Amino acid sequence: MTMSFRVIAAVSAATLLLAACTSVEPGTPSATETTPGSDRPPASTSQTAAESGAPDVENPVDVSAFQADPCLGMTSEQLTELGLQAGRATDDEVVGKSCLWRNENAASVDLAFLAKPGGLDFIYRNKEADYYKYFVELPPIDGLPAVAASTTDSRQTAGECHVYIGTSKDTAISLATAPSYTKIGNVEACELTTRVAKMVLQTVKTGG
Repeated sequence: MTMSFRVIAAVSAATLLLAACTSVEPGTPSATETTPGSDRPPASTSQTAAESGAPDVENPVDVSAFQADPCLGMTSEQLTELGLQAGRATDDEVVGKSCLWRNENAASVDLAFLAKPGGLDFIYRNKEADYYKYFVELPPIDGLPAVAASTTDSRQTAGECHVYIGTSKDTAISLATAPSYTKIGNVEACELTTRVAKMVLQTVKTGG
């Protein structure tokens, strides 16, 4: 299945995310904010390592330098373009390390570099176990296979989308985005995530 995206002419990623510039203190969430990305797959699954149907990664990208500190995955220039504040790193014993950027208008980006054995294969095996509320194969992002998947579906109600990008046989990028509350309904949720994913991959491919 392939996601169909609306064409949003002459709209930048910054415009998609924000309604206005912000001055909120870094890491300070608003009362209405949610945390996209909190539904990453568990560390283990009962499924076997049998072929899952996940696409091969023909041109692997080394993400090892970003796994220990995902906040390096976006440059200060990119954050300024998106209108986001400095990231807040988290380290969960189940999902591992991630970085969350927010602003006072509830826009957010949640990024992690997954090192679970299997890469996208791991995500596809969770699909076979009916783990996700939605699972949509996307067109390749910068030549890398990608899928939108989440245990909850708030694409229409909150504009949130969670995308996984295969970077090698055993690694993947987990990226979830949400627009500012004033942009909900005006932005294709997974189109926004794809735009931010391209920025992350630009940073990764140039070494930060």
